[in-house]
Amino acid sequence: MLFGAISGFLASFLLTIDKIKILKDAKFNPSCNINEVLNCKSVMLSKQAEVFGFPNSLIGIGAFAIFIAVAIALLGKVDFPRWFVDVVIGASTAGKIYAPLDGKRSVSSMTITTEDGSAGSRGKVTDFLPEIIERFNIEVVYSCGPMGMLKAVNEITEKYQIVHQCAVEESMACGIGVCMTCVIPLRGADGIIRMSRSCIEGPVVDGSSVIWSEPRTIPEGTLGAS
Repeated sequence: MLFGAISGFLASFLLTIDKIKILKDAKFNPSCNINEVLNCKSVMLSKQAEVFGFPNSLIGIGAFAIFIAVAIALLGKVDFPRWFVDVVIGASTAGKIYAPLDGKRSVSSMTITTEDGSAGSRGKVTDFLPEIIERFNIEVVYSCGPMGMLKAVNEITEKYQIVHQCAVEESMACGIGVCMTCVIPLRGADGIIRMSRSCIEGPVVDGSSVIWSEPRTIPEGTLGAS
């Protein structure tokens, strides 16, 4: 990231210098002119090169300067504000990791884990989650996956006393709350446990509200249970 940002900054800076020289001397040939086909001077003089009324390269200077600052901060392990997103994605093997490159372009950092070690680090998501929470000072964890993994993630977030929003994966037959096959025990704000339809009340719920110790059963004290 740092190398790319520095390269982009230098390119934008040189293009800006060449643009200034062209404005001073119409006969000036910029360094990016290679031949009649690969000729950037004609592009620099076009309307598209000044979309906002000034050279586009000035936008590049400002934007790449920001990327340089962020890259240096990441190398220095600086704690960032909450809008930075760090992702941990795991599977049993590399072939089950979906679009890792696309995902990496959308987040601040990505950690890949596989149980057989065929991609990223060997192990499970929950093996690396505590370290990431501590390193990046994570305040909220969003998770999706098998119920067993969600339970393990919730145990970690409870230990660190941070918010855990999870997409529960119970079987959903109708998806509109009629068949009642996707019910899970949730503890409400009033402290009462209710068998709730995950397709209606969820599927994303507060991990601390799920009664994880009672999978596919009706916990004692549930409203309406005999």
